[in-house]
Amino acid sequence: MKHAECQLFCYVLLLMKLLDDGDLKNAKNFGDFIFLRLNNVSMRTLDHMAAKAIYFTSIAYEKIGQLPSIRPALFSYYKSACLNHD
Repeated sequence: MKHAECQLFCYVLLLMKLLDDGDLKNAKNFGDFIFLRLNNVSMRTLDHMAAKAIYFTSIAYEKIGQLPSIRPALFSYYKSACLNHD
């Protein structure tokens, strides 16, 4: 991912815009896309923005009523953060 910080910042802004507009289905799908992008990158500079992206994606899932389906991914990110002291 080239210029990963800038890309993730734009992704988070777009995700927030989708949530504000009430386009929850596209917000959920875009959050899934962000999750896939985050799995391919391991940079400490992305930790704070990645946390925001995960937070807003979980809000989209919660508003749709599918929060239990994302819990394994959330626990995986939490486990990784604890083990790496992030």
